[in-house]
Amino acid sequence: MNRYMQAAQAVALSSEGVGKSKFRVGAVLVHRRQGIIAARCNSYKTHPALLRFTKWPHLHAEAAVILAAGFEAARDSTIYVARIGRNGDLAMARPCEEICIPLMRETGVRRAFFTTSNGVDCVEF
Repeated sequence: MNRYMQAAQAVALSSEGVGKSKFRVGAVLVHRRQGIIAARCNSYKTHPALLRFTKWPHLHAEAAVILAAGFEAARDSTIYVARIGRNGDLAMARPCEEICIPLMRETGVRRAFFTTSNGVDCVEF
């Protein structure tokens, strides 16, 4: 597993977790020339910039990391997303179709690597 996915796992492990199962999701935004430009985890917070995608704009880790870096900084970047289950195992962290994927497309993110229960997968835009 590469160092950026390891960083996303570290961010996930640093979070308190959300939901009944207290799952933890961490994301890092990487620009090929600058390395990691932002790191964030999922939270119950909301953000008004996400209202155009959903009426429940909770901060998924992917959206939080894009907002932290800024929309322009996200252009031509890659996001690494890790989800850690309650038992400490890696779990599916595919970006959601409602908020995260449209936001990544709109801001120009090139690809997202994400954990699965079997390793890592990727979606390209």
